Amino acid sequence: MRFILQEYLNSIKEDGELDSFLKRLLISMKFKPLTTTQRGRQYGVDLPAIGTDDDGIEKLFLFVIKQGNLSRKSWDSGSVTDIRPSITEILDVYISTRIPKPLDQLPVKIVVCINGEREQPVEQNWAQFVNRHTVDGKIEFACWDLFHLVEKTEKYELNEDLMTPELALNFRRALAFIDLPDYDLAHFHIFLNLLLPATESKLLSDRETLRKIRLANLSMSIVHNWCKKNNNLKPAYVAAERIILMTFNWIRSNQYNESQLIISEYYGLIQNWKAINYDYIEKTGKYLMIDESLSLGIGNFNEYCFLTFEQIGFLSMMGLVEVWEFYIANQLSNARDDQRVKVAYENAVGMANLLAQIIAKNPASLNPRYDEHCIEINMGLILLTEAGLFVAAVPWLRQLIDRLILNVRMAKFFPLTYANPEKIESQQAQDQKVSFLAALLLEWCIVLKQFGYYNELRNFLKSDLPKTNLQIWFPDEQTESFLYTGDASAQSGSAMISIEFPESPYHLQMLMAEERALLNEEKEFKNSKAGLFFLPFLSSRHYRTYPFPNSWRNLMASNFCFNLPENNNESDQSEEAL
Repeated sequence: MRFILQEYLNSIKEDGELDSFLKRLLISMKFKPLTTTQRGRQYGVDLPAIGTDDDGIEKLFLFVIKQGNLSRKSWDSGSVTDIRPSITEILDVYISTRIPKPLDQLPVKIVVCINGEREQPVEQNWAQFVNRHTVDGKIEFACWDLFHLVEKTEKYELNEDLMTPELALNFRRALAFIDLPDYDLAHFHIFLNLLLPATESKLLSDRETLRKIRLANLSMSIVHNWCKKNNNLKPAYVAAERIILMTFNWIRSNQYNESQLIISEYYGLIQNWKAINYDYIEKTGKYLMIDESLSLGIGNFNEYCFLTFEQIGFLSMMGLVEVWEFYIANQLSNARDDQRVKVAYENAVGMANLLAQIIAKNPASLNPRYDEHCIEINMGLILLTEAGLFVAAVPWLRQLIDRLILNVRMAKFFPLTYANPEKIESQQAQDQKVSFLAALLLEWCIVLKQFGYYNELRNFLKSDLPKTNLQIWFPDEQTESFLYTGDASAQSGSAMISIEFPESPYHLQMLMAEERALLNEEKEFKNSKAGLFFLPFLSSRHYRTYPFPNSWRNLMASNFCFNLPENNNESDQSEEAL
């Protein structure tokens, strides 16, 4: 693990990565960072923090963070952002004007933090500068180089009690195999199961629980960095999804969700996941704008369809997390133009626009091969709707229905009930006895007010596929127990089967509004209580759990209202379910 940490830290190149790592490390060391790391000149200081030094004295640490080695070039090459000018500015300006009371009474320790080594030619320059400006009991200096950072990380984040030999072994195995095309991350899953058991064998303190989440966060960063070096970000994205799901399951099942500290640390984990999302989009976005780009190097049309819906799922999930961020930030913000709200909204709309381009430029997006592709279709339509891109959502829905009908009548193909690539060429449309996808498309016609297409699809199903059983799956009170660790729809909930969709779309609209009020078990789930509404979408994409009906029904502008009593006493105040 020391070698892996050293490789990870040494390879950090992007702006902000070393800063974020240092901040997490300081928190693990019980330091208190005073601000977030910021770009631009902050009078030489990248990150101030209060902490107890190795000598047992509480000090004000002022960190100057630079990537790479401490060399002659990084020491003083003429730029104001070099190490020496930054420290000089701290001495001349920051210490005398920027330290508030009573922190100005603490000894100051200026620390140069690098993810490389101190080169020999600059050692004398560093030593002379330190000797000249050290003031006993008031100002001192240190350099935290790569080896110092690795040592601190091992001590405070990877101690033997937490990173057992079995954990370390499976993590190393995962990294060894992660660049193989068909590797299923099995060793990484074992690592997570050992680190985050559903039931802890003993009661953990807040400090111990926080350290586990930070180790999960560190493992995400290391996998991300490893995959970037191999020029293949997909395993990092899939691994990050599993970390997000399993960490919340561990928090939920061990009753840690009542701690605000733990929820805040989990939020930091989500932000790290989002960094992988941005990297993925930055790498793939320009290629996704090319006509039929997803078909390049693909041997047949079915594979093209599989890949296209996978990318629709990836991008939709990324966008829905930004939608979640927007809603959360908007609730916490007093100002509508708050920067966090603005950035989240712009990110969500940007991802929705990219999704619309993928759909428009890849005909495979109109040809779901499996019934479970309703997961990606639902997520994509929700993102487009939330972003206000009805100009993309409505045509996609219409074309999906048109192509579904055409495929049955011309090619005798209907999306397979069970995902099985070996049978995709041999099974006929009449062989598919169950369809969630068709029911979902019918209801989306109501959500998007496409009543003509509703009638067309309904009449087609009755005439051409009369034996296909239309079903919708609903979660129950047990579903959350399975939601973050596997396909919850295969282990819990119930399906409404043999659905007879009414002739009038307004009748269906009334039924959907009524069921939305009556069948809403998920509102009691702990992810809902914590405001993490994106987690069921993530479970659907990752484990292939069928989507919750209210995920699309809640977007319906209904003409109907149903009031439900909170208990059996009819005189009690009712809750409006709209």
